[in-house]
Formats: sequence, C-alpha cells, structure tokens
Amino acid sequence: MNTILLWVAVAFAGGIVLGEAFRLPLLLPLTLTGGSFCLLSGLVAARRGHLRLGLGFTLFGFLAAGAAAWSLFPFRFSSDHVSHLVKSGVLPDEEAVTLKGWVSTLPIGDPRSVRIDLELLEIDHEGRHWPVKGKVRLRAFADLTSEKSAAMQALNLGTGDVIRARVRLRRPRNFANPGSFDYRGRLENINDIFLTGIFERGEEMEKIAEGEGSRWVRYAMGTRLELLKSIDRLFPPWKREGRWGAMLRALVLGDRSALEPETLEAFRRSGLYHLLVISGLHLGLLALIGHGTVKVLRVPEPWRIPLVILFLLLYCLLIDLRASTLRALLMISLYLVGRLLARPRFLLNAIGASAFVLLLARPAWIFEAGFQLSFAAVLLIAGLVLPLLENTTEPYRRGLFRLEDVELDGRLPPRVAQWRLDLRSLAEWLGEKLRPVKMSKRAARGLLLLPLHAFFWAANTMVFTAILQIGLLLPMVESFHRVSLVGIGLNAVAVPLVTAILALGLPCSVLGVLWPGAAEPVAAILAGLLSLLSGLTELRLPPWLAYRVASPPLWIAVGFALSWVTATVLIRRRNWFPVGAGVAALFSFLIAASPSKANLPQGGLEMTALDVGYGDAIFLLLPDGSTCLVDAGGAARRRGYGSTPRFDPGEEVVSSYLWERGVGRVDLLILSTPSEHHQGGLAAVMKNFPVGELWVPGGLGNESSRRLLALARERDILVRSPLAGEDFERGGATISVLWPDAAPAGNSRRADSLVFKIKWRETEILLAGDIRKADEEEILARLEVDQLVADVLKIPSHGFGTASSRKFLEAVRPEVAVISAGGANRNRRPSAETLDRLEKIGAEVFRTDRDGAVTVFSDGNALRVTSFRSRPLRSAK
Repeated sequence: MNTILLWVAVAFAGGIVLGEAFRLPLLLPLTLTGGSFCLLSGLVAARRGHLRLGLGFTLFGFLAAGAAAWSLFPFRFSSDHVSHLVKSGVLPDEEAVTLKGWVSTLPIGDPRSVRIDLELLEIDHEGRHWPVKGKVRLRAFADLTSEKSAAMQALNLGTGDVIRARVRLRRPRNFANPGSFDYRGRLENINDIFLTGIFERGEEMEKIAEGEGSRWVRYAMGTRLELLKSIDRLFPPWKREGRWGAMLRALVLGDRSALEPETLEAFRRSGLYHLLVISGLHLGLLALIGHGTVKVLRVPEPWRIPLVILFLLLYCLLIDLRASTLRALLMISLYLVGRLLARPRFLLNAIGASAFVLLLARPAWIFEAGFQLSFAAVLLIAGLVLPLLENTTEPYRRGLFRLEDVELDGRLPPRVAQWRLDLRSLAEWLGEKLRPVKMSKRAARGLLLLPLHAFFWAANTMVFTAILQIGLLLPMVESFHRVSLVGIGLNAVAVPLVTAILALGLPCSVLGVLWPGAAEPVAAILAGLLSLLSGLTELRLPPWLAYRVASPPLWIAVGFALSWVTATVLIRRRNWFPVGAGVAALFSFLIAASPSKANLPQGGLEMTALDVGYGDAIFLLLPDGSTCLVDAGGAARRRGYGSTPRFDPGEEVVSSYLWERGVGRVDLLILSTPSEHHQGGLAAVMKNFPVGELWVPGGLGNESSRRLLALARERDILVRSPLAGEDFERGGATISVLWPDAAPAGNSRRADSLVFKIKWRETEILLAGDIRKADEEEILARLEVDQLVADVLKIPSHGFGTASSRKFLEAVRPEVAVISAGGANRNRRPSAETLDRLEKIGAEVFRTDRDGAVTVFSDGNALRVTSFRSRPLRSAK
C-alpha cells in the first residue's frame, strides 16, 4: 500500500494502451460503465474490510478509466477549433490562404529558417472566412534575397504579437515507410498542431497588434530573449567562442537552434545528448543547487522547499513549459512536498501521482519516447539505484559525516558504527605519523576523509550511470537505435561538469543583461567548463563502445522489461537478487548484441522504393538474402517533418527503415547519380551500417561526392565505377550495367546516371537513375531492344516531363512503373505528360508520394506489388 499511487498510474496507463490496441465502436460506453462499477465495488469492499479485493477492483476501475480517457481524447476541442476544418477537408491543401493569429512562443531560428507557433484567430481563402481557434506552425526560410530577409527581420516578432500572413497551409505529413517517425501524430496528439505552413517572402507577413496572450508568458519569453542575447554578446556567434555560446544556450535555456549538426551528433554518439534536453536531470540538479543556496543564505527550514519549488516553476516558465520540463517539475515538486511533510518514502508515489495527472491531462503522452524514457529513468532510480546504494555504499558514505561525534554511533547500524570507530583509530594513527609536520588532528582527519568522500562519490556515480544506461537500453534502441556503452563512464564525468555549468551559467546570463562587464570573468570560467564537456564528446573511442543497432525481436524486448522489473522487486531479497540481476544482464546483452528480427525472407527478389520526399532511395533484397541500397534520399527540404537543415534522410528515413527490417549490413551500396536528391543520405548509411561495396558513377566532381569517397576510404569500403556492358553476379541475381559508357574525351568517364538491370529467373527490374531524354535516345541507339525490356521500371528523374520518352517506354514495356516523388516538390513531378505516356503503354503506376513505400516482390515468375498505404495487392505474370 505504500506505492498505491504508482499502481494506479500503471493501471491507468495500461488502460490507455488497451484502448489504442482495441478500437471498438462501443469501447467508450463499455469502459465508462465497467470502470464505474469496478471503482464503486472497490470502495464497498474496502469499507467492509476486504482491502485486497477492494484494491483489485479499484485498479480494474482505473484500467477502464484509462481506456475511456483515450476514447475521449479526440473530442478535446471545441466546435470552432481548426482541427474540425482540417478533418472535414474544407481547408485547401497546399494553397495560399490568409491567416491572422498571435505568436504563442518565442520564434525559434537557425541559420536558414525561423519557426513560429501561431494561435489562430481567423483564416480567409477566396472570400471564405473562418473564425477559428488552435495552433499552426509556420516556417520562413532565410535563404532569401537580402531585401526579403530584411523585411522579415524588421518585424521583430515577439510573444503576443498579432500578425497577418499569406501562407500555404497543409497537414503535417509523414514519410510513409515502415519504421518512419510519426511526425503528424506527434504534432496533433502532443502539440495540438493540425496545420503547418510556409511563407517564402517576408512582405507576406505584417504585424498588426501586440500584447495578446498571457502577460506572464510574455514577460517570461521577453526575459528569455534577453538572456539569449546576453549569451550571444558574451560568446559572439561569429567568433570561435560562439560554439561555447551555442552549447550554453542549450544547457541553460534549452535552445538548441544554434548548435551545429556535428556537435549534436557528437553528443548523441557519446551518450550525452540528454544533457542538451532540459528535463528531469537539469531540474534535479537545479533543485540541489537551489537548496544549497537557500541553506547557505540561512533561510529558515520551513521556507526552503517552497522557495526551491518556486524557483523551479519560474525557471520552467523561462524556458517555455514543455512536456519534458512539465513532467520533471511535477515529479520533483511532489517529491519535495513529501519531504516537507516528513514522508521520505514518498518517491514512488510521487512518480505515480505525476504520471497519473499527466496522462489524465494528455493520454497520448504514454506513446511518446520522452515520456517513456523519463519515467523509466526515475523508476530505475527509485526502485533499483537507491535501494542498491542503500544496501551497499550509502550507509558508509553517510558514516563519514560528523566523525568526531561519538554519540552518533549509537544511532547507526552496528556495521557503520564499527566503520566509524576504525576510521577514528586510523585518523589518530595518521595524526601520530604526521606529528613532525605539526598537522592538527582535524587536518589529519580531513586528509583521511577527503579520498574516501571522492571514492564513494565516484562509486555511487558509476553505479547510478551504469544502471540507467543499461536499464534504458530497450527504449533507447527502440526509439533511437543506439547502444552507447561509453556513456556509462562519460556521464560520471559530464554530470558534475553540467552541474557547475548550470550553477554559473544562469547567473552569468543574468549578469550579462544587468552588468556585462562583471559577467566576462564568469564567462571565461564557463568557456573552460564547456570546452571540457565538448572534449568528452570528441574522444576517439573503440567502435564497440557506441554503435547503432536494429530493434530487437519481441521476445527479447518482453524478456528485458520483465527481467528488470523482477530485479527491482527482488532488490530487498539478497538471496534472490543476484539471480534477477543475472537474468537482466543476459537480456541486456541480447539487446546490445542486436540479433536480427528475421524480417528478410530469402528465395525471392524484392525491390522497395522508399518515400524520401523529392529524392530516390531503393532497397533491394537479393535471392540469397544479400542487401543492396540504391541512393538514400536527398538534401532538399521537405515542408513539415525534416524541413530544417539538420534533417538527414539517410539517418531519419532510410536507416530507420533498414533497422525496422532487421538489416544489419548493406552488401552493396550504389549511388546512381551525383545529384543531391540521390546522395544526400548515403554518408549516414555508411556510418550506421557495415558496407561491403560502393558503386558510383565515374568522374564525381562536386564537394559532396568527394566527401562521400573520402568516407568510403576511411572505412575501407571497396569503391567501383561500373560501365555499360559489365555484368555482375550478386546474391544469386545478375546486375547488368547499361549506362554510362566510357567517354572518349580527356581519358575520363562521364559522371552520368548509372542505369542497370537486375535479372533473376524470369524477372527483370530496370533502374533508370536520373537520365533525361537525350540519354534515353543514346541508350536506345547503343543497345538491342531486348536488353531494355523489363517487368518493372523505376521511372527516371522522378517522372519529369523531359524523361521517360515514348520510345524509351515502348522499348522497356514495363508492367509496373514506380515513381519516386515528393508530395510537395515545386516542379510538380511526376508530370502529366509522363503519366499519360505510362497509361498509353498499359503500365500500372505506383508513386511514393501517393502510395508511400512501394514493394515489388518476385518469386522468379510472378510479381506481387504492395504499398505502405495499403493499396490493393497486385499480381502480374
């Protein structure tokens, strides 16, 4: 019964999960009726003295309440909310509208764009007017002409400013591939954002009023802006010190917009990325700093905890009260209230109470990775770390304090009292030895205790970080596909560094506003600390300490979760705990070893064209199970998810798909053309997976291609530039290169697209790269007609009108045509001319912008085509 609130939260969360799994038409009335009956029965049973029966009924009641809450969640908006316009299809997609609203958060900028969240007031389109409520997320790109950029900057937008803007609105769109992140679901369920918009000309926006929204939020955001400017003045972005300023902005104020992609990746690789996210760790450290400060200032005991909670609340408002900070604030505040009420065992109940309150307000949080990681971490701390330390080192560490107080020995456990007696004897002996140097007894005692304090601090920190890093392996692998064993040691060093940075960073930022000259010495100290932290992320360590893995099979994931829960339950049973810990260690090893999910069937030929927006990425599974990847998406921005320069399709889309399939190695990697739309994500794939061989067109000359080849040399990957007429046996199939041919001029080869055909038994797949009409004509002139015939054709140039000529299509005569295209590309590919030509030759067309990932599977004779968006199955031959 000491953890009743935790069990209530677990039951409520379980009900939400069941509500998502079983979406029945009558789920809401059934759960409301059943939940009410169970809760009433639990109350009656408890009043009659049947506590266990009452507890069981109560937990079933909260289970039903969770399912009911999830069923009610979609109805959380009033009738004038913009979500109703979106779902009814009244608002036009990708068409310009005029909207009016006020800026709800501080605009977030990076080197190429600025993001604004707007609380809507009204929308106008072609004479139609809708007064609406709700949020829209707008983005303006800064790679504009200087005049347009200046027009945007002249607005000087701040929180509460009312603007009118001409924008193109659309619903958030996901990349429609297995394993892709549900960006739309996150925006709609977590942020209540059902529309995103883009405006590309600064003059399309005007500020018409100020002062909307909460006055306190405006004050907080104005203060935040001044602190950010203070950091920029102390660490100018255009100087070398700007890197430390970008890190300080992230660590102290949660603004990661100025961080370079390389810095972000270094933090991820080293297992320290969580330090850049304002969450429970930051608030916990700030609570310790705040409590120590009020204690030093001799604030009376009853006022210390309320002042610390007030400080944390003001800090959370300052950094914008996000989901992660709200979770941490609620948890820490409830725990501190328990301490204030002299309830030291209140921690697990505080975790349960905060989880229940948060899920009651927003049930969708249960499916968010941040929520899962936060509560898994605090449960590990409360249920395993603290009891383990309490049974091992913590009593001896506490025994070091007030060593001279003999009367304290009687109130301590016998083993700790004996420990203190031995230490006093050792201190006296040390004092005798140091008498010639005239060292006092107190100094001798300090000389003895100092290394002991350091030892216990290091030991406790290592236990703490090791359990957290290993205990969070499953959610880290499922969400981010990362195993970072190096984080166990690095966090032990980084956390004290971050504590010092937080203790100095916030006062330094405030000083930079009030008294810039006084802040400069503190900024110099901060630069040194930030340099040390950055150095930790850049250490060259063996690859086995930090690597990427696929998601584990279900049985391993379930075994991992159950084994860690069992170890937590057995922590107070010393005879059984080693067994539970051993089983947990075994499943942790299986997670880290990353056995394949066996989602790669052999004995057939498979081609999957992935949805990577405006770009190409084609996965081939050859008959013997060998894997081949042709291109990996491009660097062109996609509105909505991935519209910032940091977006890497190789990392965010292609690698996620490969991990979802259980791919552990790419045997053959092919760059079909040096265009950014094809090679933008290849570097990430080469870093995330072992690659056997790389094929590239000859004569690569752009900077991106040179970096790609340098990375291949660094990783000892065989690089080949195949030419027309070469045949290769790979994975039981034959790959015939049709283009390009050797170039006669300059003794060099042309850097044209690679065009090749994969043949296995009676199935032929032609991948035409990025060739255009002139290339097609030359290919037709050089090859025999039967060399081009194929069952499946990957349409070249994303279906552009100057490719896929009538003669070329008639020569290939495909039954299935696959077009890789982005839903928001400016050139509106595929063109109507291309689609018309494909219709005339009788090819069935599949498009990644409409169908999502398109998979063609052949058993050597018949074709089976499926798509991610569940178009009807299609069979040929």
